[in-house]
Amino acid sequence: MNPVAVESASAAVAVVVRHAGTLEAQVLLGRRAANPQDPWSGQIAFPGGRSEACDTDLLDTAIRELREESGLVLDRGALTGRLPLAHAGRLAGPGLPVQPWLFFCDPGTAPGGDGEIEAWDWIPLSLLDDPSARIPSPVAGHMGVRTSLGVLWGMTLATLESLWNRPLVEGIRRLMLDFDGTFYPRQHPLFDAIDERISLYVAQHEGLSHADGHERRKTLYQSHGNTLHGLMHEGLEDPEDFLRFVFDLPDSAFPGPSPELDRVFGRLGLPVDIFTNAQAAYVKRTLRLMELKTPIGAIHDLASFGYDCKPHGAVYDLVRSRHPEAPQEVLFVDDQPANCAVGRGKGYRSLLIREGFPDWRDAQFRIGSLTELPRFLLSRLGA
Repeated sequence: MNPVAVESASAAVAVVVRHAGTLEAQVLLGRRAANPQDPWSGQIAFPGGRSEACDTDLLDTAIRELREESGLVLDRGALTGRLPLAHAGRLAGPGLPVQPWLFFCDPGTAPGGDGEIEAWDWIPLSLLDDPSARIPSPVAGHMGVRTSLGVLWGMTLATLESLWNRPLVEGIRRLMLDFDGTFYPRQHPLFDAIDERISLYVAQHEGLSHADGHERRKTLYQSHGNTLHGLMHEGLEDPEDFLRFVFDLPDSAFPGPSPELDRVFGRLGLPVDIFTNAQAAYVKRTLRLMELKTPIGAIHDLASFGYDCKPHGAVYDLVRSRHPEAPQEVLFVDDQPANCAVGRGKGYRSLLIREGFPDWRDAQFRIGSLTELPRFLLSRLGA
């Protein structure tokens, strides 16, 4: 990102958001003190103001005004993105061009003040989705939003609605998500329970001890990308027998309700497909036990591509033929770097979902969990 000043603007504001990427996201707003010399007297506004000679550019203006008005100190490294140019309303004259800058901050950050702003508050962005909060604004024929500070309207409201409602990443039209280690974390006991069942099946199938079965499973996985694919390569004739055995687990082994994932998918508003080396019936059972209400589209599983598996390129080609979007319009999310690397090579936007994993560059990007996805996508604005 190159934070170059917008030449047509002579003022800037800081749009400071905490709890970014969730439905609990809040923006810092202030109610300006009564002042007959201030054209925005008494209005709810972002921290900001006109450029001064000491400012290198309009990003400096926003950072300086934020510090002076609220006491919050953010540097240029805290910048998330540059939002579209806005125009202050007619009460200030013909319309003052204003450059908004987006920042994320620590949830515990508390504003102070220098007297120019008489009150600050963190306003939930979810108010923008609440019809009951809509009330007439001070300008006839326009609507505002009722907040703890008063009526939010004008340029400030328009900027927030543009931010809240716009696609989080331009051009993304579909999410293609892995399942195990993506919909639920690798640290969940279900992950280890499935591995244990696979090792047990291998041991029984090949007449090995439990320890040798575990080592054999790892060798098959490393050689073929998937244990089942390796067993079939070496003569297993009934892959469904393997799948029935591996996923024969009690409900107590599965993740419980996950309303946070529903909020994530609702915030993104994109079609969701699943691309997994697991079994569709198992995926559906897990989704049911997680009580996800978000509609899931296609489930591309082992059986649907002839028991081949990621990261084999032919599987990606087959999945690609099943959705109408071009690969660059699809965000492919997986917890394995090798899978992400092949996805990237096939033209998908590739995102690794893995905590603290050192080798992720072939994935293009990395996040720690699926719940971070909206924040990650929002952070790409203006990049």
